[in-house]
Amino acid sequence: MDTSLIKSLTIKKRNAINLKHIMTPQEEILAELGKLLKELYHGDLDVYFEDLEYKHDKIMSNIAIVTESTDTLSDSYNSLMTIKTNHMVSVLTIVTVII
Repeated sequence: MDTSLIKSLTIKKRNAINLKHIMTPQEEILAELGKLLKELYHGDLDVYFEDLEYKHDKIMSNIAIVTESTDTLSDSYNSLMTIKTNHMVSVLTIVTVII
């Protein structure tokens, strides 16, 4: 087994989960901050906060893509290991029958 591959996938999954937990509350904060500043300054800050929300959505979509990719790679790796294990069990069964 390639432990470096497993370690790399695990680290990427952990980092994606951490980023998701960090970035998710930011959406609510941006919305509240936008409302508060709009009331305080009576200015046109909509463009600024729309840009921030767009950047936040883009970051969240990238995190979702990374999470999906690592999940797919992990599933593929698990499938390959299952196939390899099944093959080894078959070979061992044949050897056992011959003996």
